[in-house]
Amino acid sequence: MKRFSKVLITILSLLLLLIVPQMAFAVSDSEFEANEAYYKELCFGTISTVNKSTCASFAKYLENKVSQQQSSIKDLELEIDDVQNNISEYVKDIQAMEDEIEQLEAEIAANELEVERLEANIEVLNKQIEDRQAEIDQMDENIKTRMASMQSSLHTNNEISFLFGAKDFSDFIRRSSVMNMVTNFDQEQIDAVTKMREQLKAEQDEVARQQQLVEETIVNNLVQKDSLDVAKRNHELVVAEFKKQEAALLEKQMAAQGAIKLAQSERSAVTKGIADLEYRIEQERIRQEQEQANNGGTIVYPELGVGDGWIFPVNGRFKVTAGAWYYPASFGGGIHYGVDMASSIGTPIVSTGPGVVIIGYNGCPTWGYLGSTCGYRSNWGGNQVIVVVSMPNGLYALTYAHLQNAAVSAGTVISKGTVLGTMGSSGNSTGSHLHHEVMYLGDYELSDYLNNVWNGSINFTPNGAWMNLAWACTNKGAPCRVNPQQHYGLTVGAYY
Repeated sequence: MKRFSKVLITILSLLLLLIVPQMAFAVSDSEFEANEAYYKELCFGTISTVNKSTCASFAKYLENKVSQQQSSIKDLELEIDDVQNNISEYVKDIQAMEDEIEQLEAEIAANELEVERLEANIEVLNKQIEDRQAEIDQMDENIKTRMASMQSSLHTNNEISFLFGAKDFSDFIRRSSVMNMVTNFDQEQIDAVTKMREQLKAEQDEVARQQQLVEETIVNNLVQKDSLDVAKRNHELVVAEFKKQEAALLEKQMAAQGAIKLAQSERSAVTKGIADLEYRIEQERIRQEQEQANNGGTIVYPELGVGDGWIFPVNGRFKVTAGAWYYPASFGGGIHYGVDMASSIGTPIVSTGPGVVIIGYNGCPTWGYLGSTCGYRSNWGGNQVIVVVSMPNGLYALTYAHLQNAAVSAGTVISKGTVLGTMGSSGNSTGSHLHHEVMYLGDYELSDYLNNVWNGSINFTPNGAWMNLAWACTNKGAPCRVNPQQHYGLTVGAYY
């Protein structure tokens, strides 16, 4: 009768676990959006069977939120592309203007040389004009002096006397020729002065023309250069404005990417809580079945001795890319329960001490992706190994996640340095690394703990609740989370 009652209670418990979630009412996205803080508190960490359906809907809401944010990022990327294209076009215009200004400056330099040549030529012409003017003035003076002299001494009567004073006809002809020569010379002098005056006028006109050409060339070059300078400054102002827009859009993009990582982390927390709930239900079912089948039988684990010190879980050179308890700001700043050690695919992963394998899971491809839930009971960890090891101060549970493959299975007895698997990037991962968590279980003997204390939960808490940061060993005693970064003495960004 007692055995029948126990079976009946078990069946009723399982039925209750299956029926209660169906009683939860549907919650709209608007309700989630208006009361996110409430639903985060409700669904982060340990989830009750009553809230399972609600938290599953909340996880879907967070997933849709991520999709919307990713769509917004794509729109921002298009805007950024447009602005950057505009910047490129204006930069090309500015470059063309700079080339034009450079060409114009070369022309101006050539024109300035031409101006210097013209000015030198004008100076020479002015000197010629000055000399010619002096020569003309002197010839004018000579003609005036001669004419005055002739008026006083060579008037008509004198000319007649000169002609008729000839001794004979030949002398008369000679004297007549002399008078003609004197008259012709005077006329030639007058004609020469007239030509010189005409040449002087032409030279003065040429000087004025060249001087005007110089002035017009200088003015035109300056006007063109000023116009190009103004256009260039205007383009530079437009480019500066576009760059300001680009900076604002890039800042929005970074903020949106950070929001996506945060939402993904929140969605992961809710999904993990649901997976843990399902696991607890399954473990309770298995426990009750085993209890009925074995009637309280125990498993005998070998005494393996106590570890003699910790070694790095990565057997090879590695870099610490993220520490505990939070991701770097560049990763979104979400909660991070372990330490990430990055190395190449296939690097051996080893046990830090003697113990027993609790979980050895394979089933995920070597390469995962951000948001992948592949892992033991969809816990995002990809291929993984969880072990309990014995150390001088008690037992520790160690998680090795994102493996390429697990080389051991549940129940495998291990010692310090045993190869547990090889490094990969499976599950919720974007690069080859080991995610390693450390939990202190207390001062127990291995067999006693696994048979009489452990309830089968990989969270290693008395009621199977998720071991969040409130369970840090700085806040409470065993079981609790150890900060693996401090435990191993690791520095983020350093190589070991």
